[in-house]
Parts: sequence; structure tokens; C-alpha cells
Amino acid sequence: MRRDTPGDARPRWTLRPRQQRTLERLLDGGFAPLHGFLGRADYDSVLLAMRLADGTPWPFPVTLDVDEAFAVRLDAGSRVLLCDCHGTAVAWLDLADIYHPDHLRELRLLYGQMDRRHPVAVELLRHTGAVYLGGRVRDLRDPARGGPAMDVVGDGLRLWGGPVGYAWAIEVGGGSRLLH
Repeated sequence: MRRDTPGDARPRWTLRPRQQRTLERLLDGGFAPLHGFLGRADYDSVLLAMRLADGTPWPFPVTLDVDEAFAVRLDAGSRVLLCDCHGTAVAWLDLADIYHPDHLRELRLLYGQMDRRHPVAVELLRHTGAVYLGGRVRDLRDPARGGPAMDVVGDGLRLWGGPVGYAWAIEVGGGSRLLH
């Protein structure tokens, strides 16, 4: 069985500060019921109706933008390691969707007629990547200490541990148990 660990040779994306804050909200449940970045169907539905594709009310797109050079190396169904600005692995993205949004359309639908010099417009039109990635995120942080997980094994199973004197923990399907 293959283990998915931060040392993998899989694609790595270093998150910009705004992206990292968004990821933290996804991981800590602040964006519940979302479990990841929006795929194309949810993104379009949110822009048009302020609802996810399944009808759940949702007010704004939660997206992960990347540049074209990074996106061409990816395929839907693969995994992307998401790292903070220090290079520390924070989460996996189980990539379900890769798409090219129309930033002008997004700006118009979200904010109506807005001066392109407005900071929101500048951010979206000049500093947002040309490609959005959608998919579920998997936390690699140790919730007890804020550090990276020691190992990720399979779907829904995580093991954490530390130096001598620290507890070991295991998580299976969302519930945690301390091991000694």
C-alpha cells in the first residue's frame, strides 16, 4: 500500500497569504459545509445563484487559484501538496477539477459594476491566477500542537507523534484517540 507523505514527489503549491487563510477556514470548519475548494459546477452556481450546485446556500466562491505553468502539470484525480510560505506541508488537495474562470464575469456577478481601480478588482484581475483548482482538502497539521502530521495512511486515517514525552494520536474517520 502506498503512503502519501509530505516527502512525496507529487506537485507542491506554496500558498500565498490569502490562500493560506482560506485553507485554514476550510480545515477548521469555518467554511462548513465546504470540505475543499469549489469545483466548476459549484463555482458557477455560487456566482449565478449564491448556492452550491446541490442547492445549499453559499454566498461567495472559495477558490484556489494557480498559474498556468503549474496547472499544466496536473490531472484531475491527482493530489497536490499545499504548503505554507515556509514550505511546511499543511494539507493535501484531492484534485477533482481544473478550470479557467472568467475573472471579468466573476467580478461583474459578485460585485456588479465596479471601477477596475478598486482594490478588490485589482486583486482579482491582476493578482489572481488564470486557473482554479477544485477538490477536497485533507489536513496534515497536528491539531494538538499546530505542527505537521507524522504520517498519512490511506483515506481517513492519520497518525501523529512527537519526540519522547509527547503523546501519539490516531484519527480514524474524523474521531481522535490518544495513544501512549
